[in-house]
Amino acid sequence: IELDGPEVPIMDGSSKLFIEAIESVGVQAQDAKRIIYTIDSNIHFYDPVKNVDMLAVPSNEYQVTTMIDFNSPVLGTQHATLKHISEFKGEIAPCRTFCFLHELEYLLDNNLIKGGDLSNAIVVVDKPVTQPELDRLAKVFNKQNIEVKQEGILNNIQLHF
Repeated sequence: IELDGPEVPIMDGSSKLFIEAIESVGVQAQDAKRIIYTIDSNIHFYDPVKNVDMLAVPSNEYQVTTMIDFNSPVLGTQHATLKHISEFKGEIAPCRTFCFLHELEYLLDNNLIKGGDLSNAIVVVDKPVTQPELDRLAKVFNKQNIEVKQEGILNNIQLHF
């Protein structure tokens, strides 16, 4: 995969298509020196301003356990665990990015979405939305109908899970 821009393209909002592209051509071992980092003791980071708390602990295997809370009644507290890197393709790669509706509206109001559409991100509706607002979103993104689903997300994309 060759990139020539400042960002990786968002594609469908997941890494699934990148995994498929790599698998279609295979990987090739290189003779480059590998740098391997290990953690010998706990590493803790806390940012009181952003209320971010991270802890890295020693392990013989690559594992990630995460919990995040966006202070959103729609999302609640989210938990995820990756016990082995072999689970990445099926459990993590198809997961799409998301944004909150208020973030999307800011981007639209400031003409910051260039050629984007609603097919590459889950839009979490974090406030009451009127029908005229939904009609505006449908028009902007060339969709016939946009509505808020019971789960608190727009019906802009087909979910993988």
